[in-house]
Amino acid sequence: MQILEEHYLESLGHLTKKLENIHLSNWLEAFQVATRKHHTTRETEKAVGSQDTTETGNQNHCRNDP
Repeated sequence: MQILEEHYLESLGHLTKKLENIHLSNWLEAFQVATRKHHTTRETEKAVGSQDTTETGNQNHCRNDP
């Protein structure tokens, strides 16, 4: 009976370790995806912001010309 108990506890330990690794792996993947989305969004905002400034500047320049 003790051998079965030891085997059960050992198996439980291995399963727990695997679940922890899966959880950490999923968390890391989710973090990496979120980080990529954040950087992509920031780059897009910067690009759109600089285009808007340029277009607005050109429009204002044209309006001020006689």
